[in-house]
Amino acid sequence: MKKILVSLLALLLLLLLPSCADTASGDPQESQTIIQTEDTRILLAENGTPLYTVVFPQKSDLKTEAAAQNVQEGLCALTQAKFILTDDWVDRDTDPDAFSDYEILVGGTNRSASSITPENTGNDGWWVMKEGKRIVVNAVSSWTLADAADYVLSLCSFEEGKLYLNTEGCKTEYREYDLTTLSPTLRIGSYNIWLGGNGVGHNMDILAEEIKSFNLDIVGLQEVDKNFERSGYQDVAKLLAEKAGYDHYAYTAAVDHGDSQYGTAILSKYPIKEHEIIRLTVGNGHEPRAIGHAVIDIGGVLIDFFNTHLSHESESSRLVQLDEIAKATEGFRGFIITADFNTTAFIGRKTFGDCKVLNKGQYKTFLPSETAIDNIIADSGWTFLDSGMNPSWNSDHALLWAELKYQAE
Repeated sequence: MKKILVSLLALLLLLLLPSCADTASGDPQESQTIIQTEDTRILLAENGTPLYTVVFPQKSDLKTEAAAQNVQEGLCALTQAKFILTDDWVDRDTDPDAFSDYEILVGGTNRSASSITPENTGNDGWWVMKEGKRIVVNAVSSWTLADAADYVLSLCSFEEGKLYLNTEGCKTEYREYDLTTLSPTLRIGSYNIWLGGNGVGHNMDILAEEIKSFNLDIVGLQEVDKNFERSGYQDVAKLLAEKAGYDHYAYTAAVDHGDSQYGTAILSKYPIKEHEIIRLTVGNGHEPRAIGHAVIDIGGVLIDFFNTHLSHESESSRLVQLDEIAKATEGFRGFIITADFNTTAFIGRKTFGDCKVLNKGQYKTFLPSETAIDNIIADSGWTFLDSGMNPSWNSDHALLWAELKYQAE
């Protein structure tokens, strides 16, 4: 009986040995697949807890900050985890790279990974790449950084309480930005139409005919009413666009009373792809002020057009607002600003760096006091070919215009 039991036990062991051998060694192909999956995915959050922080440069322009915020908000929307958004500040004696490796770096931070620029970016490309445990989201310019931010979010997936980023999708996007292809020139105008057209009894036909006569491609308007009693509850920007022959316009309400608004407008013969409103700092009790920023598509080339009207109440407020405009235009190439600045204080100063300033006092556009407070400012790549003003007295300001061509090398 013992011999039979021993034989049965031996047979049982023989049958089990191959199974144990398979369990110990595993399937080589299956193991490789698991390892590859972990290598090409980064765990960003688990069960509502973020494992990464979104970091942007402490000294950055508005576009960079917006791109970083877009990444942070996008990650939060994909999962219940509350990702932290912070700048890259470190103590003077601290190595920036000594901070946590678990960072998503947006823009040119002080981390060494942000200084790596891939090949073949062109002069306006962007990239998303993995450097160690860090994720780098960067671009040649802050404008295309927005596209990089959108792309990194597209690489994320939420599975069973875990948020992953697929690093296999990391890439460099080649782009060339060439304003020299604009054919042949742009004609730009800036016009404060005085309390929604007060000088012409709010007759938009008269103002539209004046604007139309200068054949302007883009014009920035100030003191534009929308549904105000004084201007007959007209939508002034819409009417002027229609009557002067502009297919596209964007309105910026600086003062907003709900049904009635007061602010600035941009009229364009070319498509306006995007429009944003940037609020400016004002003094206590002063009228609200804002910048209208339009991204305009001129035959496939995008330009950034800014239009504003600064405070009339105090010079100190205007100086603060001038600095805010300079910050708002940082990181943009080929931008143009039209404005009633209500001051000439920035002329001769470096408020706008190497930008071209059209009106250096030669055009006394505010007619009652003959002061040169209206202006057109352009990025250094632009050249003013021709310019002038039209003191029609349809407004208390003269229409200021310029013809420009982008000639940067």
